[in-house]
Amino acid sequence: MLIDDQAIVAYAVQQLIKTQEDIEFLAVQHADRAMAAALQWLPTVILQDLVMPNTDGFELVRRFREHPRTRDIPIVVLSTKEDAEVKAQAFADGANDYLIKLPAQAEMLARLRYHSAAYVHHLQRDAAYTQLSRELNMARRMLLGLLPEPGHIGPAHFDWLFQASSYVSGDCFDYFPIDSRHLCFYVVDVSGHGVSAAMLAFNAQHQIRASDRQAAAMIGQHGGIGPAAAAMVTDFNNRFMQMRETSLYLTMVYGILDQETGDVALVQAGHPPAMLMPKEGPPVPIGDGGLPIGFVSDTQYESHLLRLEPGARLYLYSDGITDCQNMHEECYGAGRLQQVLEFGRNLPLKDVGERLHHALRHWQGGIDNFADDVTFLAIEFKP
Repeated sequence: MLIDDQAIVAYAVQQLIKTQEDIEFLAVQHADRAMAAALQWLPTVILQDLVMPNTDGFELVRRFREHPRTRDIPIVVLSTKEDAEVKAQAFADGANDYLIKLPAQAEMLARLRYHSAAYVHHLQRDAAYTQLSRELNMARRMLLGLLPEPGHIGPAHFDWLFQASSYVSGDCFDYFPIDSRHLCFYVVDVSGHGVSAAMLAFNAQHQIRASDRQAAAMIGQHGGIGPAAAAMVTDFNNRFMQMRETSLYLTMVYGILDQETGDVALVQAGHPPAMLMPKEGPPVPIGDGGLPIGFVSDTQYESHLLRLEPGARLYLYSDGITDCQNMHEECYGAGRLQQVLEFGRNLPLKDVGERLHHALRHWQGGIDNFADDVTFLAIEFKP
């Protein structure tokens, strides 16, 4: 689209491009009609004069840059002015190129095609990004829909805090009954971020949820929840090693709770230790590390046995909490987490998660976006 009050200029430009089948041409002689024409025609390049009756050419460039539908269209100034200050002002106001009237045909066509192609690629990139964002938002809603509702299974009450660092998360967690007496709970953290980590987390969640009958059988076979929990994680690691075609791995804490006694078996696979909050006394870390899932085949995992007295709580979390950094790149750490848990000893589970969320935001200087996925699972035993 050409914006120039001189009909002879419009004729000359048209002659330069008339044999080019890939170029469509529109001339606008009145600058006050230029914006309306651009919005209707949506050109891929705007050729514009700077000196026109009753119009400041620089102001017209600025108006194009301010309008959301024209701000990215390439503007090539076509002027008789060769002054360096004029050129600098045109670029400062948003012009993409500057040509002296009238350039040779080869130069004119080369510049038009260059700027047009760049703008078309920009539109294609934005369209692809918009489509990707739409699909990722849909995936995010689907994955969030798979998370369990806060509530209780028998005497075990559950609540949680979860915030993904991106559209989709590499963290997952769940809790569900495996028979009339026992229930399973876990937190998984897949290495890395983005879609590949989220897909692996989804696969892990599906496998663990589908293993309820296997877990119940393991309890009977091994005669207790301790060896059964260890055997479940060992088997999960072996299956993961056989199926994976990726360099990703995952950490997890896997637990089985006996609803009748409050006994818990915890297996730690490279994950931060769970925190036991007894009815009285400070929080106690449970676990000593273990290898992540996906490192070594035939790893034999061990379980940690503990008993939840009435009113006791158990907290599982991902390292997105303890590794959360402030503006000085200092990590939040397990010590500050324990302080939050200690302070929330007598608060409802939901309030503990909310206080932790507030503490992490404050630690980051009020920022609510986290560099890593944040997962916090709270369990209270209330027989």
